[in-house]
Amino acid sequence: MVAPPARPWTRPDQTLTLVRDLNGLKDTLATFLSKAGNEAMRSARDVSSGLADQGASMAAAAAEGGKSLTAELESMVRRNPLTSIAAAFVVGIILGGRGRRH
Repeated sequence: MVAPPARPWTRPDQTLTLVRDLNGLKDTLATFLSKAGNEAMRSARDVSSGLADQGASMAAAAAEGGKSLTAELESMVRRNPLTSIAAAFVVGIILGGRGRRH
């Protein structure tokens, strides 16, 4: 009678080899994930820094636009004070009327 073939992972040397291979794979995967996480953090930091710079420049442009608008309105009021008072009065009446309805 012929002996049945050995089951694949029942021999101690093969089991030890499999355990070493799995531990090596685990270490390789942990290293890869660590590097990928670090790279993702670096990319996120670069993107957020770029967005912060863009936001700062947009805020500066908006502040400059606001200053020029304020200067223009002030100039118009100085040139036409009675028209400005009449316009403010009309705006007040309109806003007051809207406030009473709600």
